[in-house]
Amino acid sequence: MNLIKIIILQCLCVLCVHAQIETDIDKIVSSEKNAFKNHQAFVSSTINNYGYDIIYHQLEVSIDPSVYAIEGAVTSIIQIDASYDSVVRFDCSDRLQIDSIKRGAQHLVYQTNDTDILSIHLFKSLNVGDYDTFTIFYHGIPLANGFGSFSQTFHDSIPNIWTLSEPYGARDWWPYKQSLSDKIDSIDIYIRCPKGQVAASNGLLVAIDSTELTTTIFHWKHRYPIATYLVAVSVTNYEIIPLHISFDSDSLVYMNFVYPENYINALDGILENIQVMHLYDSLFHPYPFMREKYGHAQFGWGGGMEHQTMTFVSEFSFELLAHELAHQWFGDKITCGNWQDIWLNEGFATYLSGLCYEHLLNGYYWPLFKKIHIEKVCSQPNGSVYIKDNEELSVARIFSSRLSYSKGAMFLHMLRWKMGDEAFFTGINAYLIDPDYAYDFCVSSQFQAKMEEAAGADLTEFFNDWLYGEGYPSYTIHWRQNLNSSQTQIKIDQATSDASVSFFEMPVPIRFYNSTQDTTIIFNHTENHQVFTIDLPFKADSAELDPMRWILQSGSSITNLSKDLLADNLTIRVSSTDISNAFSFEVSSEKAAKIEMYVLNLNGQKVLQEKFDIGFEKIQKSYATNALAKGIYILYIKAGNEEHSYKLIKSR
Repeated sequence: MNLIKIIILQCLCVLCVHAQIETDIDKIVSSEKNAFKNHQAFVSSTINNYGYDIIYHQLEVSIDPSVYAIEGAVTSIIQIDASYDSVVRFDCSDRLQIDSIKRGAQHLVYQTNDTDILSIHLFKSLNVGDYDTFTIFYHGIPLANGFGSFSQTFHDSIPNIWTLSEPYGARDWWPYKQSLSDKIDSIDIYIRCPKGQVAASNGLLVAIDSTELTTTIFHWKHRYPIATYLVAVSVTNYEIIPLHISFDSDSLVYMNFVYPENYINALDGILENIQVMHLYDSLFHPYPFMREKYGHAQFGWGGGMEHQTMTFVSEFSFELLAHELAHQWFGDKITCGNWQDIWLNEGFATYLSGLCYEHLLNGYYWPLFKKIHIEKVCSQPNGSVYIKDNEELSVARIFSSRLSYSKGAMFLHMLRWKMGDEAFFTGINAYLIDPDYAYDFCVSSQFQAKMEEAAGADLTEFFNDWLYGEGYPSYTIHWRQNLNSSQTQIKIDQATSDASVSFFEMPVPIRFYNSTQDTTIIFNHTENHQVFTIDLPFKADSAELDPMRWILQSGSSITNLSKDLLADNLTIRVSSTDISNAFSFEVSSEKAAKIEMYVLNLNGQKVLQEKFDIGFEKIQKSYATNALAKGIYILYIKAGNEEHSYKLIKSR
């Protein structure tokens, strides 16, 4: 009875873990999808010509979590570019009231409009490469949408105001440049809030000024380039958990801002996340913002958001924290250059959470992780990882859990399989430190080029099939081991789920085994209906396709024909019944077979004969007939118990 209870408990544990992994990725996707959803009306900025590059922002905001409002000032240092036309433009919601814009004591002229654009007239002769500095003073009640940007929620009846700007929400709470081509080089953030409140943000907390009677100013300093949508603030009565993560020759400030009522549960997840940081550090380059910090701030929404150096999370589960930490490398250090390439953020973060299951927790959940994501992708027959030019940049498509997350992750998994671990991780690390992409933006074609350098091979076909193409393959595999030798024939047929890809070239692993022995052979499958001949060092009675789940495939089958030598679906075509010049025939079969051919004259004598094996293929045989006398002959072709006969004539 105890044994039965143990077995039931083990099964329940596996089911619970299966549900947890599915729940976590769905929660992550739901959170990020909802953040994007609010900004559907603003798929991209209406500004075609900003006129400048961002060098520096000093953002000063006053926030009282109990009052849904903001007051602030943004001091910007900009560098003029070739498109400057005496006017610079910021994205700024019309819900924000601009009080004034000053260059020192000089008031600048500006206009706002109903397309959320703030145009500033510099009235200054500036050349390409020149700098200018000015300050925008503003206040307002941001759009209350319930999906991020600027939100007020409550925990244990305590108010919390927080921001989540991906992709276009920053303009709801501060004037900025909405761009996936220009990062802010550095930023200082000053947050004034009522005493007793704590403000979390990007970078290092360099000062807490409590000299004012009723308010406290938190000064956060960030000296790494940052995409504007990754700037964030959150204010409530946080409990701070200050920690350090030690590395071989360095240490990292690890600050966590949690709701007081969640302190114990949060601490468990925060401590567990340290091993994830060490894993990423060992697989990739060290944490990208080592001079500053990493941390979490709890906020009032399901899921998380990878704000640079300060991830906002609703809870502290293993996969959620692993996913958001991965974004510090993939999404924050290197940011997708447009939303069509969102997989460079989300596919990577999803795959890295899978690597945590591979390397941590005794690897127990790694097979389950792969199974879940393969099944998710293959639940529908079409869809590409990359968002094509003719597809709408809708929330559902950009944040498709099946394509941007799961198929993006499995694309990386298959790329690793094709390249091998050494070349794959060498390529990823070269990508992370490339000065053209590090702390900047990147698109898929640029990532492909870096991986080709590491592979020493052209990966165009692989990327075309798996990144830009749609669907997945299904394999039909037949194999037969010779009864009297180790020679084994394998035929691999493939069908694809979507017409955009006619054939997926892949290394296909097959495990052959019996009760005591096994071996895995990798077949370089480069064309359909391909036949391979190998030597197996033992008698195998079974075979398994892709036992380690390297390939995104579904609906496949593998059949052992060793005990079935009948030539079902045997096709024979004799070129001509007149064999005066030569004699030839063609045999094709969908199964392995032993073929016996002989030709009899009318006296019953065998004038030609041959035995050969056919293995899931088409074979053509030709024979000279010069030595044969004129007359009538009978051709017999036998395969197992099946026999075919043909009348032949040699007329000269």
